[in-house]
Amino acid sequence: MDKHETIPRDMLTRKAYKRNFFHDQAKLTVSQARYTDDFVAFLVIDIDHFTTINETQGFKSGDKVLQIVASRVKAQLRKSDLVSRLGGDKFIVLLNGIRMRRDALAVAKKNQIAFQEPFELPNATIDVSASLGISLYPEHGDDINTLIKRAEIATYAVKDRERGGYMIYSDILYAADDTPSQHEE
Repeated sequence: MDKHETIPRDMLTRKAYKRNFFHDQAKLTVSQARYTDDFVAFLVIDIDHFTTINETQGFKSGDKVLQIVASRVKAQLRKSDLVSRLGGDKFIVLLNGIRMRRDALAVAKKNQIAFQEPFELPNATIDVSASLGISLYPEHGDDINTLIKRAEIATYAVKDRERGGYMIYSDILYAADDTPSQHEE
């Protein structure tokens, strides 16, 4: 039995781990990475236009979209990686033991490709996209809250430019203000 099978999961998706477990594992992973040359990546995945999906397809279909997203994201990860639901339509992924920035970008690309397949809902088949932001330890911070915040900032930067993409946090763009813009969706 996989050691992660007994850990409490998000009640809705059943695939993503609960936030408290994710946060504890992220702290442990970053702590361990301080003694290696590995990067730790945080990927924030925010479903684009999720409010519209709920409004046009109904909340049950919105819940189904969240379940499909959790399943597809988890399928793109190694067993040692973790996915958690941050709340609403936002997920976070922890990639540990990666050696280069491009490893995190490769996972981001795989996740974007996973969104290209239509989502089969009870009453419709719809296209869903997500915007994805990435932060890396130690490059973008050395504590969990900063790393998550900076991955969220990168996510919002993607949403501001072109939804459905991904990018790595850039200290240059946000050095003066680490406050992400507010988005309704």
